Amino acid sequence: MSVFSLILGLAGALCGLIGIFTGFGALPPFIEAEEGIGPIAATTGFMWGLALLLLISSIAISLSSNGTGGSPFD
Repeated sequence: MSVFSLILGLAGALCGLIGIFTGFGALPPFIEAEEGIGPIAATTGFMWGLALLLLISSIAISLSSNGTGGSPFD
């Protein structure tokens, strides 16, 4: 499970970087949004939300698979 946690953490970091690069205009937006927020803000927000979800999942998996079967604080 630690390999899966590492994969999720790296994917979350990559999504965060893609969101930053899209926000600065280095990458083109891929989400068509309404005129209210625009496609750059929609793509950046989506990528940051996905990065947050993946990073939190990585933390949860790494804490739950510590090998003892109990609390990580034991």
